[in-house]
Amino acid sequence: MEWRKRRKKDKRILSLGERLVSTRLVKSNFYDGELAMKLSALEEPQNKERKTQKEVYFAYLAKKIDVVMCLMMAGVVLLLLYSFFGRPEWNLKEGKYLERPQAGEASKEVTVDATWNDNTVETPVEIKAREYTEEEIEVVLSQGEEYLEETILGENEAFSAVSQALHFPKRVPNMPLKISYTSNNQKILDNSGKIHTDEISAGGESVSVHAVISYKGYAKKYEREKDFSFHIVQKEKTEEEKNREELTQAIQEADTRTQKNRMFELPGSIGEYPVVFQEKRQGYGALLMLLLIGALLASAWEMDQQRIKAYEKRNRELMMDYPELVEKMKLFLGAGMTIQGAWNRIVKDYDRKRKDGGQKRYLYEEMSFTQKEIENGVSERIAYQKFGERLHLNTYSRFSTLLVQNLRKGNKYLSEIIGKEAKDAFSERLAQAKRQGETAGTKLLFPMIIMLILVMAMLVLPAMISLR
Repeated sequence: MEWRKRRKKDKRILSLGERLVSTRLVKSNFYDGELAMKLSALEEPQNKERKTQKEVYFAYLAKKIDVVMCLMMAGVVLLLLYSFFGRPEWNLKEGKYLERPQAGEASKEVTVDATWNDNTVETPVEIKAREYTEEEIEVVLSQGEEYLEETILGENEAFSAVSQALHFPKRVPNMPLKISYTSNNQKILDNSGKIHTDEISAGGESVSVHAVISYKGYAKKYEREKDFSFHIVQKEKTEEEKNREELTQAIQEADTRTQKNRMFELPGSIGEYPVVFQEKRQGYGALLMLLLIGALLASAWEMDQQRIKAYEKRNRELMMDYPELVEKMKLFLGAGMTIQGAWNRIVKDYDRKRKDGGQKRYLYEEMSFTQKEIENGVSERIAYQKFGERLHLNTYSRFSTLLVQNLRKGNKYLSEIIGKEAKDAFSERLAQAKRQGETAGTKLLFPMIIMLILVMAMLVLPAMISLR
């Protein structure tokens, strides 16, 4: 409540995160006590006296929400930019028009979904373009002939066993070539490559196809002829295959009708049923959305991990400094100083080192804050007790308890007790250093294995080469 009252007195505009964490729903359902304790331990000593653990936690939560919201807004802007500038252009116009490439350009292909009579079939639609030197024309005619020989079988494996529709392209991709076909048995194999299975006998039927490849605009002057022989055999078609063939036939007929038009008008109906086309295209909106969600979750997780790592680093630093603290206290108490005198002397030495460019240490910052509390009128007993509570470590709680008991009851053996504590602290420090060394050795194991493999390769490879 005090934090909210201070916010009311604050005239600045609250961020979205601060507004959210001030609601009762967030305060009652999103409090993590363990993380709050760690965050409070990382605060500056003066902030710890002014804020409770809950206030520290919700201030951090507000900041995290603000970061996530900023990333979300950036992601939304990115998605909007993609929707306006990055999406592929629609090819299907008014539901049935596909714009052709300019003359001489390569043909292009658009995949559409065709819906009629409760049937939906996905099919590619090739949109052909609307001239070369004589030598170049001969080259492309040869290339067109090679292309036809390679692709005419379609999904069939051999000319001697044709059971599926043949591939009779009317054009060669990326070339201004037309191809016409003439079948000697239209009842079995028509000029579009479609096989009529109802007319095929049990042993199959042989059909010849005469193909003429001509250069666009010069059909009489530049052309190549090619004859193919096929043995057509029966194959039972699925409902989907029947629908696909019917759709392909209608598209090819529509293509023939609109060959001289600028726009390729797709068929409006198949048989007695109207047909609706929808273009199939690949977009990256869903992928961008997944990446945005992943970035938001990763940023929130990384913020927590950074705080937890900082808390663990702070604890390691406090444990490393503890033996030095109790050793100094033992020395100064043995020299006849009071507890407060020894405390002030340690803080004074730290302040001098800081002025000389020394590193900031959590322990001595806390001791400096405790000294200021005593100078401002807080009793030594309460100040030392708060010192132990702020550090959240058992060793410091035990140390502050020794000082408080001495102030309450007096203890002429305090110096000896502190000395024993110093001895135990140094033993613990040695054990901690040993554990860290073992951890470092484990981390170095993988690089050592890599180095071993490299050394073995350097020794073995020359020997193998010499043997060869």
